[in-house]
Amino acid sequence: VRRRRCHNKAFMPKAFLVAPWIEEMGIRSWYEDPELAEMLRKSGLTPAAMLQGVLSALDGGNPPAGIELGFMLSINVYDLFTKRETWDFDRGKFQFFLDFIREVGRPVVINLRANHFVGESELARELAADESSLARASDGSFIREIYFNNATFAPVFSQDEQILLNRFRFGGFREATSMLGA
Repeated sequence: VRRRRCHNKAFMPKAFLVAPWIEEMGIRSWYEDPELAEMLRKSGLTPAAMLQGVLSALDGGNPPAGIELGFMLSINVYDLFTKRETWDFDRGKFQFFLDFIREVGRPVVINLRANHFVGESELARELAADESSLARASDGSFIREIYFNNATFAPVFSQDEQILLNRFRFGGFREATSMLGA
């Protein structure tokens, strides 16, 4: 068996990354729950410090050679918009996560998503109610379900950016990846 060689060493992993999934809503709840936020503040803790502690406990501060422990952060694109006169991408909402990532200081896999999980935002609920944004089943019906207390819907498969859902989905991806690149 012949093996292909990768000539670009920049893309060769230096270690095997283990990245437990951290849910974006859980991180925000640490900041948004007044009692929890006050308890953390009094203890001199931040959510990033808490995650650092968990990850350090998991790898013992000295992971085996060739293995690195980071985390995967899942962020719903629809939750990154704020309604003023119209719905606009809120750079501050995404900056919150960039600041969190920097403070944790571990390798991260960012799962930027706009999928069948509606999310918690008012925008996501509006998109799920817009029939042009929804795929149809073979009988012409729309698929809306509840999965472990999470509202889901079947988003349209079209790439047409005139469709309401796609304007937010693709626009949110462009804005977020622009900020990540910077």
